[in-house]
Amino acid sequence: MRSIGRVLASAAVTYWLTVVTARGARWAYVRVRIISIVIPFAIIAIAAVAFIVNGSSLRAAFSKAR
Repeated sequence: MRSIGRVLASAAVTYWLTVVTARGARWAYVRVRIISIVIPFAIIAIAAVAFIVNGSSLRAAFSKAR
């Protein structure tokens, strides 16, 4: 549940920055541009790590003895 809170918090901050940007704040515009560039790469990196961690060879290394 903590990750949902983090996602909602980051969405709220991004929305707030977008509203401030629409009002003409240059500093907020720069931050929204940085977020829009960085976040897709972060999502891809997290997905790649999850794919590697859930791989069969790694799971076999830590298999449960029955």
